[in-house]
Amino acid sequence: MCSIFSAASTREVDFYVQLLDGNKKAFSLPGNHKGQDLLRAVLNSIGVPEQQFFGLRYQDSRKTLQWVNVRKSVHSLVKCCRGGLSDLVGEKSCQLFLAIRFYPNDPCRELSETTRLQVFLQTIQDIQSGAVVVPRDKAPRLAALMLQSYHGDFDHQMGFPLNNYSLFADLRPGIDSEVASMYRMFKGLPASRAEYQFLSHVKWLEGYGRVNFRVLLDDGSLSTLCIETTGIVLRSQSASGSQACFFWPRIKKFQLKKHRMVMKVRSKAELWETCCEHLEFFRSGIDPSFRQASGNAASSEAAETAAYRRPRRREFEHSDQWLHDPRQQEASQHQLHLQQQQRRMRNSDPYRPFMSDSEAVTKN
Repeated sequence: MCSIFSAASTREVDFYVQLLDGNKKAFSLPGNHKGQDLLRAVLNSIGVPEQQFFGLRYQDSRKTLQWVNVRKSVHSLVKCCRGGLSDLVGEKSCQLFLAIRFYPNDPCRELSETTRLQVFLQTIQDIQSGAVVVPRDKAPRLAALMLQSYHGDFDHQMGFPLNNYSLFADLRPGIDSEVASMYRMFKGLPASRAEYQFLSHVKWLEGYGRVNFRVLLDDGSLSTLCIETTGIVLRSQSASGSQACFFWPRIKKFQLKKHRMVMKVRSKAELWETCCEHLEFFRSGIDPSFRQASGNAASSEAAETAAYRRPRRREFEHSDQWLHDPRQQEASQHQLHLQQQQRRMRNSDPYRPFMSDSEAVTKN
């Protein structure tokens, strides 16, 4: 029985993966390999080094796209993705789709050109599906940058290539003349730079990297839970339209209790401690943890550490009040003026070593 199970688990499984550019590639892996091995093989075939942003999707029996659990074996994926194979030849093959699962917060930084190209292709699909909302004033520039990346410089003999795409179909033909003029303006721009400029605009648009879920809160009100690159946003569907934001560093963990999901957020004490550490870091430019580890540092470093002591809770809470209080600012400037005047008198008076500060002021 063990030998039969081993033979079945090592039998190779064929996969057809549709890439983000629309092309399909065939892959074959033993059944006992993990889904992560399949994802790695797909990304290595197109030369993508940053593989942590990507995932594979399949169509279930209801024609709904689901994410592949890459921790499971390849053999278990066959049962999951067998529902969307009506257009494929062969009963032992599976259809998968490559997609961006975790969007980079800033796709224009710290990404290779190959990875940035995949993010560029994914965002175009998001715009076509309506997941990313493009304002009317930005649509011509984005369409021209897409054409510059796909077709290169504008060619009169080629005609207007935007007719071959469904991008901004609801705004056309009103923006065709603007797209054509901007397309001519980008002449000579390399494809990689066009994709860079495209993403530099898209990353600020409504819906970039967002996954929406409709949830029911404890008070019985309907809300939309938006998973974004910066954190989680709860948008109320009531007339007020209020929302609550929870950034990723503030969230501790999630718990699933039957049909209820509980999100635990850092307490106020932990939040205050984190804010104090960041305040201390940006004041001194030295990491607080590094400062604590270097206890045997030189006396100059110890003096610098003492100068940037951790603020008390009351000081931290009322620091803004001091900054915006004109009376406090005026008193502080007056005190600074007196100190500068006393310093000038010390340097100019020959009897300064035998006189106190108050006597020097009285003498003048």
